[in-house]
Amino acid sequence: MKINLAFDIDDVIVWTGDRQTRQAFKNCGKKHYPQTTWNFAGYPQDVIDEYYRIDDTESLFRGGLCHKRIPYHLNNLIDSPKYKIIFVTGRYEHQLDGTVRQLLRHGINIKKEMIHIVGRNSKMEILKDFNPRLYFEDAPHHITECIKNGIKVVMITNNKTPWNHSLRGYVPNVAPGLISALRQNGIIK
Repeated sequence: MKINLAFDIDDVIVWTGDRQTRQAFKNCGKKHYPQTTWNFAGYPQDVIDEYYRIDDTESLFRGGLCHKRIPYHLNNLIDSPKYKIIFVTGRYEHQLDGTVRQLLRHGINIKKEMIHIVGRNSKMEILKDFNPRLYFEDAPHHITECIKNGIKVVMITNNKTPWNHSLRGYVPNVAPGLISALRQNGIIK
C-alpha cells in the first residue's frame, strides 16, 4: 500500500516573493507594505479585490524561488512506487496551467492531475478523501483545520511566514522548510 503525502505549493514548495500582492498594490496606485497576517488583515479592500482579480499566471508565476534540492526530493517521491503525491493549493482554476508550467520550470515532474485547486475554499474535503500520512502547509487556517479534523500536518514556519508564527507551540510538527520537514519525518535522509 502506498504512503500518501500532500503538499501546499505557495510558501512550501515555491516562494512567490509576494509578487501578486505587490502587483495588486501597484495596480491600485498604492505603496506596498509586507503582509504579516494571513488573509490580508489590514490591507485596503481594493487591494484585496485586485489580488484576487489578477489572473496573468505567466507573469505572476514566471518567477518564484524554489530551493535547489526540492525538485530532486519531490521527483524521487513522485517516481517512487512507495508514495502517492498530491498538491493541494489555494490557487484558482484559471491558474492551473500556469502553475503546472511554473513547477515544470523548477524541474518538478508534475502532472496536471496531481494538482487540486481549491481557491478560497477549504482543503478538507480533498485531504479527508486522500487521507495523507502527512500534509505540508504554511497557512494558519488550513493548519488549524487539519488539526481539528485529524489530518497530520507539518507547519512550514520561518522568517518569511510571519502569518503563522502565532501557531508555534500549538502545532506539534513544525519545520523551517520543506527539506527539513521531510527529513525530520523520516521521508528522506
